[in-house]
Amino acid sequence: MSFEDVFQKIKAHGAMVQLVLEEYNTSASKEADNIIFLTKSFQNSELLPHEKMRTLFFIFIEEVII
Repeated sequence: MSFEDVFQKIKAHGAMVQLVLEEYNTSASKEADNIIFLTKSFQNSELLPHEKMRTLFFIFIEEVII
């Protein structure tokens, strides 16, 4: 099953789809109602996991929001 299939099933129940993407991606799903990009550009592939925006974002959620 593709993400597009999942989005269609979700929307059939009246829900909205929101994507949180690590880096800017113009090929992101057109089915999403909202897309949040954590960065405005592509990240360096040589970055270690703890240096990437995705990891920092989830640490922020765990430590600040929850």
